[in-house]
Amino acid sequence: AAASVRQREYAPSNIVDTQAIDVEPTAAELDPQDVSGLQVIVAGGGMVGLWLALLLAAELRGRARIRVYEPRWERGEDGRLRWKAGGAAQDGRRMQVASLPARLWSRLSPHVREEAMPAGSFAEAWPRSAEQARKGEGFARDMELGALEDGLLRAVQLEEFEADVELLPKAYDTAAHSSVCDSDRFHLLVAADGEPAQASRDLLLAPALGRPVPRLAGVPERTLALSIDLSGSAASSPLGVAASA
Repeated sequence: AAASVRQREYAPSNIVDTQAIDVEPTAAELDPQDVSGLQVIVAGGGMVGLWLALLLAAELRGRARIRVYEPRWERGEDGRLRWKAGGAAQDGRRMQVASLPARLWSRLSPHVREEAMPAGSFAEAWPRSAEQARKGEGFARDMELGALEDGLLRAVQLEEFEADVELLPKAYDTAAHSSVCDSDRFHLLVAADGEPAQASRDLLLAPALGRPVPRLAGVPERTLALSIDLSGSAASSPLGVAASA
């Protein structure tokens, strides 16, 4: 990997203190202005973004604050968020089938799993491998993507997640990114909005990370070329690296 890095002085607020995450306040004690817990921004509230939010909230109970942005949500008459009715392209996407291995769906607690994947909404995929059977793993579950996204959105709005997960029915665009960075209140930014994730990388992260180096003929596919410039004002923003295999 090739990298060009300019040195600068780092402010302590840009460093994640992993020891602080071991402190175990109750969910009610989690202060949104307190960065002692893990502060996560998730751009995209589809299958990947919601599953990540559920797992983080469940496993870091009271020690994480997760904010999920998704412009395809709307608030219904009951006050709960739901997916907007989409056009043909959106409807076609939601009719695709997602296959979830047991090692993934089994990480949700039984009652959360029942909310996200109720009986009758999925089909078990046969067969299992001999190794999976030996370990007692369950079968993979095949489920229509739209039904899964609906279920995950219901599950993440359960009362037990209210203190840890904030759902925002709007896009995570440059204005939202600037607003978040001005308060310097997050440790991790996850781009989980499908094709727009590439636009997010180019628009939001290019000032700090640079743009991808064009793939050269004859260069192995798994070679990573990375250029980092920490000289500008963007260097005050939290820094992360995303790479494609």
